[in-house]
Amino acid sequence: MEITLHIHDTIERPQQRCLNCIKLYFSLDGELEYYLNGSAYINEGEILIINHGDLYQIERGQQVVELTLPLNYLLSIYPKLLNAYLDNSLLQNHDYLKYLILKMFRPQTDQQASNQKLLEEMLSILKRKTLINYNYPYLPHVRTNHSTLNQIIKYINDRTEKNVTIGEISQAFFVSSSYISLLFKRILHISFKDYISSLKVALSLQPLLSEKHSLAHVAEQLGYHTVNNFTRHFKEMIGLPPHQFRSRHAIAKDMTIHVSKVRPNVYHEYIKRAATEQPLMLNYTTINLTSSLNAQETQSFKTFIHVKDLNDLFSQIFINEENMQLSSLTNPYIILEEAQPLIFNEAQRPLLLKYIDKHFNQNIGFALTLHTPEEVQGVESLIAQLYLYKPSYLSADHHVKLMLIYDASEMAQCDIERSIKSLRESYPQIQFALKLEDWLKQVEGIKQAADDLKQLNCDYYFISIDQSETLTLLQELHSSFHHCKTPIDYFDTLSHILDISSGQWIHQHITKLQFINAHNPTEVHLSEMITYVSQLLARGISVSFDLKGSSRSAVALLNHHGIQKPITHIYQFLKPFVNTTVHFHSNYLIGLQGETIHLLLFNTLNQRRLSSNVQRFKLINPYHSASLRFTQTLNRDHGFIDDALPEQLQHTLIDDEILKHMRLSNTPKSELVSCDFNREEDQIVELYKDEIKYIRIFPPR
Repeated sequence: MEITLHIHDTIERPQQRCLNCIKLYFSLDGELEYYLNGSAYINEGEILIINHGDLYQIERGQQVVELTLPLNYLLSIYPKLLNAYLDNSLLQNHDYLKYLILKMFRPQTDQQASNQKLLEEMLSILKRKTLINYNYPYLPHVRTNHSTLNQIIKYINDRTEKNVTIGEISQAFFVSSSYISLLFKRILHISFKDYISSLKVALSLQPLLSEKHSLAHVAEQLGYHTVNNFTRHFKEMIGLPPHQFRSRHAIAKDMTIHVSKVRPNVYHEYIKRAATEQPLMLNYTTINLTSSLNAQETQSFKTFIHVKDLNDLFSQIFINEENMQLSSLTNPYIILEEAQPLIFNEAQRPLLLKYIDKHFNQNIGFALTLHTPEEVQGVESLIAQLYLYKPSYLSADHHVKLMLIYDASEMAQCDIERSIKSLRESYPQIQFALKLEDWLKQVEGIKQAADDLKQLNCDYYFISIDQSETLTLLQELHSSFHHCKTPIDYFDTLSHILDISSGQWIHQHITKLQFINAHNPTEVHLSEMITYVSQLLARGISVSFDLKGSSRSAVALLNHHGIQKPITHIYQFLKPFVNTTVHFHSNYLIGLQGETIHLLLFNTLNQRRLSSNVQRFKLINPYHSASLRFTQTLNRDHGFIDDALPEQLQHTLIDDEILKHMRLSNTPKSELVSCDFNREEDQIVELYKDEIKYIRIFPPR
């Protein structure tokens, strides 16, 4: 294997495991769509690092530079590389590294010597800035949006020294072998056999290159019963049998760099300009605060809050001015899950009607979940009484934020359709929603579902898009869902197939599963949470949360003592970015309201930063005189109640005075400063591990 550098006019790569090398990619044309270790990404001109052992697929890219670095060369520089990996999220010198790589295409007097120096400088930066060391061989954390598949992958990765069979996994997880094969092919785009074979081959390179162990010993340590099986798999993946690989791939510091020729009419001027204009080797990301790149209009969305019953609804310990102002959330709605006592107990209605009216006046909506035909009939009487209580609700000028949510698990489709049609004619201000999963279980196919939903014409559709049961249901209904990897993929596919706009979707009961730290399952990554929520914002997709956590995996607004959890602060940060033009970047958002600039900074997706690392942003501001800058910082010291109040104390009886102090301390840190953007120190903003900053910049007065 050799060091190669190439520019592809267009590029696609099927799903595969990167073996015996590390690859670097970046696009000269802007975007590179790819999958890495089970998740989908779009790269906007930055460098993508594929480590040895990573699962990757290049979906689409134009004018893409590819640099391949063989493992035996890299081991001469990083002797412990197989017990480490290069963390892409820690890389900030993208422009400078691209400059070094593109300069290798330019003719030099001593081309090899010149390119070798450029390569050594680039690798030195990668080693200093991105190398993460382990005490064990690097295995990528492969994470999909299918919880069962994630558990199966973990089961396999924990038993690499054994011969794990599909039958063994079938028994361990109580699913069929054919279903397991289907999960790997449809979600990871790789067969079960190739996943395990490539994993074992990746782990075999370290003992093979060290030459300390016989082939029989290496095969035995990886769970192979015979050397022949190991040799066959190795040759299929690497192209050589292991004994030839060992003899031909000794660690080598001196290696020829093969640079492919480029088309003069396409790339020469670009390379000449890019390789001549040397950027500074800076450790920060530059943000042009008036940038219009990737700008799009965001839609309005709703924030739904689930409460179980009337006891929760009237419990002022959970919703009051001291704990949380619901009006601070974006377009909030309270959902009453068990409405039967309210519908059929007329004695409680006056109190509830007063409660609903109070929240309508505060621009807070109210929703009732209907489970049975009897509740559907009873709610008509309740609505009639609401309009008698306040006749002004019938006025077109009076905005009534009332929603009825139909649960199809115990109701026929015709009953739901009849109820919606009748109520819509009498009360056009009311909105209607459907819990989609149980509806889909009743249809014979996706075409019937699309036709029926079109006739039903609901305003909103609730779906638990991160639950494995829901994903399995969708995949059984239509083959297009087999290619979906993220919740966003599923929403986009649903919108296309069912002809429902993205603004009508509600991600019901969002869970922590996609936000947890792979190495510490009790820790939730704020960076991944804000990244996902910003993707929902871009599409206008609403979210429903539990008021209190009904399960350990639920994302809730408040803990059991009524203290705000981080998601409430995140949604308050997002409020200025709703219904406006927003510039979306992988780790920041920019919104403009008149001359006021709103900026939201967060760490990139799947970031696993070292605590000593700091991400720096340089703000390029159009205001050349002093401006006011208001900053709110959400991190584990400010606003993260789980760190301030450990989980074992969240169900403990705690004195009200102590809780009051805990509540007051559980807010993002706020700062207001006067800054001059002509000064370098005022341009730099630092972001620490798993931290979010909301910044508002006011124009000079």
